[in-house]
Amino acid sequence: MQNKAMWIIILAVLGVIAVVMYAPKVFGTADSSGNSGSRTTRPRGVSRTPGRTTVRETPGTVIRPDGTTEEVEIPEGANPLLYTSGPRSERPEHLRTTNTAEDVVEAFEVLRESDDPVEREVAMLTIARDKEKANKEYLVEMMRDTSQPEGVRANAALGLGNIGAIDKTAYLIEAMEDPNCPTLRARAYASLVKLTGRSYGFDPKAPKEYREDIIAKIRNDTPSEMRYPTD
Repeated sequence: MQNKAMWIIILAVLGVIAVVMYAPKVFGTADSSGNSGSRTTRPRGVSRTPGRTTVRETPGTVIRPDGTTEEVEIPEGANPLLYTSGPRSERPEHLRTTNTAEDVVEAFEVLRESDDPVEREVAMLTIARDKEKANKEYLVEMMRDTSQPEGVRANAALGLGNIGAIDKTAYLIEAMEDPNCPTLRARAYASLVKLTGRSYGFDPKAPKEYREDIIAKIRNDTPSEMRYPTD
């Protein structure tokens, strides 16, 4: 009788162990992403309800201009901050932002859909203040696009300074040469000063000859100090 009771206990324990080990695989609860831990790059959804936008953010994801979030694939051993600013709550001091993911999605929507120059300028300011490194090429593209309102281009230049894009200083200098946009020239110069830690006394409203002299000096200079590092 005792042996029979012992076997019943052993079988019950084995049954519990089997349930714990195999139930997640049977019912598909391995993890929230539907995989067993392998690294992939995939679009992540943006769910919208009337009057509200919700973005599902996870560490290592960034918001793209199409309004979706996407996981950034980072080469093994590389510094993640070269590719993304990281989760908002854990960013380095110079990349911290008060923007929410929802704010940024809405800003991209305005830039895609609105024809109002003021609305577009405010939207680009939101993106510039988000300080997301993965937007670097997008900011350069918008800053150089002469079909954009001046305020949009100027705020894109501001964004390059905010994220520490020291490798894009050539484009900022190019923007300082723009013949028609003093606000763009001013913000491009402000970002250049922020990135290099050097002030050159550039006046964006000065005559063209004066501006050209200062820009020539800047081109010949090699900054030895970065106030806002890229990593």
